[in-house]
Amino acid sequence: MELYFTTEALSFLLTLIGGAIMGLISDIFRIIKKTSQKSVIFYTVNDIVMWIVLSFVAFETIFVVNSGMVRWYEIVALIFGFIIYTMTLSKYFVLLAEFLIKILKRIISIIVKMFSIIFLIVKKPFVIVYIWLKSQKNKFKIMKNKQKLNFEQINRIFRKN
Repeated sequence: MELYFTTEALSFLLTLIGGAIMGLISDIFRIIKKTSQKSVIFYTVNDIVMWIVLSFVAFETIFVVNSGMVRWYEIVALIFGFIIYTMTLSKYFVLLAEFLIKILKRIISIIVKMFSIIFLIVKKPFVIVYIWLKSQKNKFKIMKNKQKLNFEQINRIFRKN
């Protein structure tokens, strides 16, 4: 009798943890929805994917905990785990995730600015050479025309009359 109670209590506890994991996944999808583009199609796809993932987690939890045998207390434990996570840890997780995303955006912004500055520094000599070559282009055209004229003059000289 004691072994049976311990097994049931352990499966209840593990299912509670599965419900908390479902709450965590729900928060992750909520954060993705907050930080990304605002379109109806994206929201719809996000919600559909979230419910598919949550369903998979729920069924996987029940399968791992009790070999796929669904007991009423496991469903209650999933719901309670979700509610307990949402009421206690969800707020802190969302704040932490938003803070980390803000820091990550700043770091990426700094890296992009550094690379753009490096690009501008490296680009400058190439721009100078390009401008110089463009200015020399007119000189080459003049030289080309002179060579043509000289060649025509040479042809006239050597042409048979």
